[in-house]
Amino acid sequence: MKKTLIALTIFIGLGQYAHTQIYIDGKELREDETHYIEIEFFNTIGTADVKMLIDFGQNVGFLDRRNRIVSDSRGKALIFNSPVHGLNWLYSKGYEVLNVYNPKSGGTTVNTDLLYLIQKRKDVESNSPE
Repeated sequence: MKKTLIALTIFIGLGQYAHTQIYIDGKELREDETHYIEIEFFNTIGTADVKMLIDFGQNVGFLDRRNRIVSDSRGKALIFNSPVHGLNWLYSKGYEVLNVYNPKSGGTTVNTDLLYLIQKRKDVESNSPE
């Protein structure tokens, strides 16, 4: 019984740890090195699929999106139904939106023209172990 309780505690603890992980091109986003994150959404050509790009200050090559696309641990891009679906997913990972802006001046605004500045939620930061 004691071994089962210990195993269950470890399993739940690992589940909590995995819950907060975000991957970009298969590499884990290190929260200790990132305070602000900029989010951009784009549609896959010919589909309604929405992908999320994250800019946390990483080195990004010209027109190279690979090291900005949110993915699973194997590097497969995550697909969202809409930008709001992506924002809700980020909220479940402990992040909140600070600001939304359109860097393009003039013209019409669509969801994929917007950039979202986010940060780790205060209630999540205060509950995390130091």
